[in-house]
Amino acid sequence: MENIATLKGHHGGVTHLQLSSDNMKLYSGARKVYEKFHTFHLIFTFHHIFKDQEILCWDLRNYGEILHIIRRNCPTNQRIYFDINFQHNILATGDDQQVRFYDLNNQQSMDNNNRVLKPFNEFHSHNNRVNGVR
Repeated sequence: MENIATLKGHHGGVTHLQLSSDNMKLYSGARKVYEKFHTFHLIFTFHHIFKDQEILCWDLRNYGEILHIIRRNCPTNQRIYFDINFQHNILATGDDQQVRFYDLNNQQSMDNNNRVLKPFNEFHSHNNRVNGVR
């Protein structure tokens, strides 16, 4: 039981992990993080919010390499879960008021410069946060 790798990429605490069916990819999602800023002239402490709005797909054969980035709007302290279908080619996640679907095998939907996957389908679910899709 020893550490074999440390994967760095999220700013907030990791709240959801899912391993691919072939055990070669790891998907991770995180929650937002707060950072304190002190001012010299005021007594108050200001909190700045960094929203960790990405699901990262890690290549476990090459530790540290991020294969895909899925961006989502997470304006809440709730955990925002995601799920992957049985064929392991579609990832679904909640967003502010949307449910979005991403094709994990379609390189055409990826922006090659920054590896961001774009959704191939989405729908408005309701007028509140969507924090889980199953």
